[in-house]
This record gives sequence, structure tokens and C-alpha cells, in this order.
Amino acid sequence: MFARPWPKSFPLPGSTVIGLCLCVLLVGLIGHDPWKTDDVISLNLAKSVADGHWLIPQLAGEAWLQSPPLYYWLAAIFGTVFGTLLEWHDAARLASLLLVAMGLTGIAYAARTFYEQEAGRVAPLLVIGTLGTLVPFHDAQPALLTFAALAMVLAALAAWRKHPLPAGLGLGVSLPVAFLGGGLDSLALVLAIVFACALHSRWRDASLRTWLIAIAIALPLLIIWPLLLWQHDLSDFNVWWTNEVLSLQNPPTIDGKRMAFLTWSLWPVLPFGLWTLWLQRKQLTLASTYLPLVATFFSFAFFLRSTEMTSAVLPVVAAMALLGMQGANRLRRGAAGAFDWFGVTTLTLFIVLAWLGGIAILTNLPEAIAKNFRIPAPGFVPHWSWFAFSVAVLATLAWLRLIFSAPRSPWRPITGWACGVAVMWIVLGMLALPWIDYTKSYRKPSAELKAAIGSYSGCIERQNLAQVQRASFDYFNGIRTKPAASNQACGMLIVQTVNGDEQAIKGWRLVLETARPGEKRERIRLYRRTSKS
Repeated sequence: MFARPWPKSFPLPGSTVIGLCLCVLLVGLIGHDPWKTDDVISLNLAKSVADGHWLIPQLAGEAWLQSPPLYYWLAAIFGTVFGTLLEWHDAARLASLLLVAMGLTGIAYAARTFYEQEAGRVAPLLVIGTLGTLVPFHDAQPALLTFAALAMVLAALAAWRKHPLPAGLGLGVSLPVAFLGGGLDSLALVLAIVFACALHSRWRDASLRTWLIAIAIALPLLIIWPLLLWQHDLSDFNVWWTNEVLSLQNPPTIDGKRMAFLTWSLWPVLPFGLWTLWLQRKQLTLASTYLPLVATFFSFAFFLRSTEMTSAVLPVVAAMALLGMQGANRLRRGAAGAFDWFGVTTLTLFIVLAWLGGIAILTNLPEAIAKNFRIPAPGFVPHWSWFAFSVAVLATLAWLRLIFSAPRSPWRPITGWACGVAVMWIVLGMLALPWIDYTKSYRKPSAELKAAIGSYSGCIERQNLAQVQRASFDYFNGIRTKPAASNQACGMLIVQTVNGDEQAIKGWRLVLETARPGEKRERIRLYRRTSKS
């Protein structure tokens, strides 16, 4: 099947691969506030589940019917169990760690089952070394359920003949995980892959009992939450179902911005995947090529129809990592050397830049570089941590050792790239995370709003306030707002506006204008009612 045999020895032992993955996933996952992304929205929803709203999570006190609640259930469990050891939001984010670990394990199992033992170590490295995974892997992100579900489907289908009963169990669980995590879109993705594989002889001729096990497990888990929602409130069920059906009708979008995002976010799984397609161009119906190829095709379709590019790229990464495995150790010697040289040179440069930026943040030296970090974060006070500094030093020394001691082999380009990305991320997280946190958190403006509101206990209206801001103000200080169109006349009003916009609003007096540190455009304004007009 392969032009040359797999190497008998892999540069990194299995324990090192696991440790590397854990380090990359933990750095940036904990130790910071909920951020201005899906992160704070998901954490606010999870907190509402922990407070008792498990059937219909609430965003700042209002029902959330845009997606099923499985991720928020998991995050609430982690936040409740580990919230005494960590900040609640850090503990809740451990749900993301669990889901990514499940995804990496599924991909590793599929690679090991289809190819060779060493492939189970390479596949996770391909995933964590892919640039598009760095941010969503460290957020409280429901899309991680789609990633984990797809990986479980790949593992189940890879094991279909060797281990039919566990495969049926895995497939039966993965379908409701996809649905309760990402809704009908995610369910349609994994079902399309399963149906396409059912047309292939490898899976079509499998035991009927395996299919029946999968169906028997999946059906009850798929319908239980919608059924409970329907029994609880038919109008809420109709709103949720309408949203799900409309999301299935999104047309694919192909434009320059989306293609540019794909180009960099899928590096390096994209070139490895394309190389595999070229090598296997006459054997595309081979099961080990057919499954990842079908998964990649439907994952691309899923991405093109999604409105959230950052999270929608994760299934593509999972599928292409398995596809790229077949060509990973079949690079020609010159191409492998060129890729290795590019990876070492580029990532060493970025690690050096991460060190320069981190030192400038912590010491304000050199002045020319430090100034570039003070301007977007006015008022930031650096805090030196010997632990963080030591971890960054050790990671950098490990990178230097790998550069000079890793043996030449077809695996070296992948291991070098993955380790370089990991070290860059660790250095950045250890040295610059507090600075990043300071600029991406709404803690400061939320506290200022709370102080300005003072003892006022009536309702607060809102205008143009995004979900991220509503979730942040509620999470940090319990500030909840009502739509301005509501029948209730409130005594205070919070408005999101743009710097330079007219401040005066008839019938209202401006009390406070605030913003996140360094924010140049977005402004949050608090008004107090002066008349009933």
C-alpha cells in the first residue's frame, strides 16, 4: 500500500505525545477571564444550568433556544465539581479539554486501526499542529462536540469489521453527541458520512447487529431533550425547531475571505491531504482512503454553509488529519527536508518574537517594543511569575534539543512542526496571557457599570447590546437588561455605540461611558431616565 515501509521507531514516544497534547490544551484554557468570543456566552449559559436552568439554559436571564444544551450541561458539571479548586469559568472550560481529548483519541484510534501503530501518534500531532485549532480548542466552545462526534464516527467506522459491537456502540453515542452539541447541522454532517460509508462494501456487508445496536442507542438519546422541551413549552420548542430548520437552509458561501481563512487555518493538514489524494488517486475507493475522503468532503460542505468560520473548520481538521496520514511518511526526501527547514525556521522566528513580546510586556524593555504593547492595553500592570517564566524557558530548551537531536526520518517534518507550534503557544501563554486577558475581558467595564448603577434595583433597558456583552455583564456583576421595545419602562439604559456617535438621547441623561482597555471604536454608555417621554 505504501511506497516505503513505516519507520520502526518514531521520534517521540507515546507518553511524550500525550504530554505534549495536554500542555498545548491546558495553556490558555485556564487562568483567564471569560473572553469576548463564544467563550463568555457559553460560560454564562453553563452558569445558568448550574443555577437550575438545565432544560433551557439562559443568557443573562433570557431563554437560549439557538442550540441544544449538551455543552452547557458538561461545562456546568465541571464548574460545579472543580469550582472550589479553580475559578468557576476555568473549571467549566475543562469540558473543552475533555471533548478535545476525546476527539484526538478517536482520530488516533482510527489512524492506528486503518494504517499502522505509529499512525496513532502522528494523527494527534497533525491536529494540534494545525493553526486553525489553537483558538477554538481553548474556548468554552459547543463546536467541540461536533469535533468530538466526528472523531468518534471515524473511529467507529474504522473499527467496523475488527470490533463490530464497540463500533456500533460508538456510532450510537456519536450521533446524539453531534445533535445535542451542534443541532441538526452537526447531525446531518455525521449522518451524511455514515450513509456514504453504508454504500461501500466494507460497511454495507457488515453485521446487521452492529447497525441495530447503533440505532437502538442513538434514537432514544436523540429525542429525549426535544421531547422534554416540547412537553415543557410548545412555543419554545417551535422557536428552537424553526431555528434548526432555517440553519439547514443556509446556502454555501465561497468567497475570498473564506478561502483565505481555510488556506492558513488548515496548515499543515491541507498540503498533506492533497498529497495523499495525489498518491491514492487510483485507489480512492480503498476503505482507508474512502472514509477520510468522504468525511473531508462533507466537512468542507459543512464549513461553507456555516456562519462561524473559526469553529466550523474543526471538523475539516479532524477529517483531513486522517486523510493526510497516508501521505505523511511518503514525502520525497527533498520535500521532507524543505518542509522541515521551513517549519524549523519559521517557528523558531515566532518563538523568538514571542519571547521578545513577553519580556517587553513584563519589563517594559526594550522601550520601542514595549510601547507597542502599552498602547492597546492602557493601565495594564504586569505581574512577574517565576513559574510561568520557568515553563517558557524549559519549553524553549526542549525545542532547541529537538532541532538538533531529532533523527532524520519521514516523520520529522510533522513532529518538528507540531512541537514548534506547541512551544510557541506555551511561550506566548506563559508570558503574555495576562496582557491578552486584560484586553479581551469585559471585567473592567462591567465593574464600572455596576458601580455607576449603585443601589438602583429596577429594570435596565438595552440598545445594540451584543450577546457577548450581555453575557459578560451578567457573569461578572449580575447586570441583566431588557430589550428597549419591552412594555416595561425602565429607569436605566445601556447602549453599545461607536466612539464619536452622538451621546444625547431624549429623555435620558448620560451617567457613564466605558469600554474595554484599548478599545478604539466600541463604547458602552449608561443612561438614567429623566422623563417619561
